[in-house]
Amino acid sequence: SATAAEDSGLVAGKGGASALNVAGPDGSMPEPDFNPIFQNTIVSRTSELEVEDRELKLYLVDYSQVDNDSIAVYLNRRLIQENIPITNKPIVLNLTLDDRLSSNELLFYAKSLGDVPPNTAGIAIRDGDKLHKIKIQSDKVKTSAVYIKLKKPSNAAP
Repeated sequence: SATAAEDSGLVAGKGGASALNVAGPDGSMPEPDFNPIFQNTIVSRTSELEVEDRELKLYLVDYSQVDNDSIAVYLNRRLIQENIPITNKPIVLNLTLDDRLSSNELLFYAKSLGDVPPNTAGIAIRDGDKLHKIKIQSDKVKTSAVYIKLKKPSNAAP
């Protein structure tokens, strides 16, 4: 359960990102310029999400065969946690999106491929009451990426 994962210290600290881009005169941020190569792998866009909450919970579980593979998770190219074993027991990470960016990049880098490549994981992202489910695959050639946009409040003052 998520509580067991949190109690066991498997929850990473909040991963704020440092924005490299400068806001325009209207305060808006350009699309981040994320390099298509990450640690000698090609970044593969797996999914795009729009969320309402800046604070998210990420759940990771093996969706194929449990085979001793592990991943590292990066938010906006900053390490959140590495050497995460992918098993049938969910690992829970807390994420904090950078609301200065137009899109946040969540990378799943294969640290080890286990006994049966590629590295496969089912992820779920908790956004308040919503749960977004995605299947990812990473290997030594490809790093799976999920891009997350923070929905602007509709009642925000101009």
